[in-house]
Amino acid sequence: ADGANYMSVEFKAKHKEVLKKALKNLGYKFTENENVLATSNFTFDLANQKVEFPSYMSKEINNIKQEYSAIAVQAIAKKRRWAIKRINKRQFQLAKY
Repeated sequence: ADGANYMSVEFKAKHKEVLKKALKNLGYKFTENENVLATSNFTFDLANQKVEFPSYMSKEINNIKQEYSAIAVQAIAKKRRWAIKRINKRQFQLAKY
């Protein structure tokens, strides 16, 4: 390929639509088929819950995981009619209203 070292890590993304929204929110363009979403640097294998990418992009994968989690939490809060407050990049506070 391009000489980069590739790595594969666990990525528990059970909901393709949530992952697609996270990627769009972060400005990624992607292609998809049944169980795979691919950007220019990342290949998400939803069936095996893994993502493969060049090792120098590991910080970016954490940003994608955080955005995925944020969207998932917001969806749960909306469904259960809870108020959600983002405390910081990684923490949320939920309250019933």
